[in-house]
Amino acid sequence: MSYYYLIAGLPDLEPGMDTRKIDFKGVVATIQRNLAPRDERQFRYLLYPNDNRNLLNTLWHKYKSFPNLEHVHPCTIKDETLQDYHRQKSAFPPYMGEFLSVYEDQFPNMSPREMEDRLLDGFYEETKKQSPFIKEYFKFEKRLKEILAAYNASCYNFLSPPSAIDESILGQVGKGKSVTPGFLREYPYIETLGEKVDTKQPEELEKFIDHIKWDYLQEVKDHFSGEQVFAYTLKLQLVLNERLSTLDRGAPHFQELHKTIKSKIQSPIISTT
Repeated sequence: MSYYYLIAGLPDLEPGMDTRKIDFKGVVATIQRNLAPRDERQFRYLLYPNDNRNLLNTLWHKYKSFPNLEHVHPCTIKDETLQDYHRQKSAFPPYMGEFLSVYEDQFPNMSPREMEDRLLDGFYEETKKQSPFIKEYFKFEKRLKEILAAYNASCYNFLSPPSAIDESILGQVGKGKSVTPGFLREYPYIETLGEKVDTKQPEELEKFIDHIKWDYLQEVKDHFSGEQVFAYTLKLQLVLNERLSTLDRGAPHFQELHKTIKSKIQSPIISTT
C-alpha cells in the first residue's frame, strides 16, 4: 500500500534538529490513524518498547523502591492500566500478559535486571513472528544491545556477562579481544562503539548508538511504503529521545534515579554482608 500523501505531509527529520515546533503526540496519532489495519497492528510494535519501559518502571517502583518516573510516550498502554495490571492483563499485548502471569509471584525476589531480561525475551520472541521490517529491525536492535552489553561487562567488573548471548560476540567484543574481518564487515560500527564505551561518557555513547540506528533506518528505500512509515516513526522517536535526554539529565527525578541505582550496586570486592 502506498502512503504517499501521509509521508509527504509529515515534518522533515534530521539528527540534532530543533524539535521544539514538532507536535510529537500529534504526528504519531496522525500516522496511526492513517494506517491500514494490518500496518497499524505492526505499528504498535514500534511503541511497545515504551510500554515495556513503563511497565518496568511501575514494577521497579513497587517492588524495588525505585523513583516513580513519568510515563514515557508514545505508548499504547495508559498509566492507570499499568497500575492495575493485576486485574487488566487482557489489556496488554500477549507477550506482556504472559510475562505478568508467569512471573508475578516472583517479582519480590527478582532483580530489576531479571525482570527486564524476562520481559524483553518475550518481546523479541514476539517480533520474530511479525512483518519482515519489524522482525529485521528488532533483530538488529537486539544484536546492538548484546554487543553493547558485552563491552560494558568487559569495562565494568561489577556487571555480570550478559546471558543468552551469541558466543561469537563474547569471544570478540571487549577489552583485549580482536575482532575478525568478517565480524567487522557485518558490524562496521563495532570498533568505534568500543571506543565510545571506553570514554565512559554516557551522552556521547547514547548519541553514537542513535547514529547507528539512524543509518540503519536510512537503508529503507521504498519511499512511500508502510516500511518507510515505520522507519520514519523510529526516527521520530530518536529525535524525541535526544530532546528528552537533554532535558532530563538535569532534572531532579534523573538525579534521584541515578543515586538510587548507585546505592543498589553491590561492590564486587567489598561484601556488604
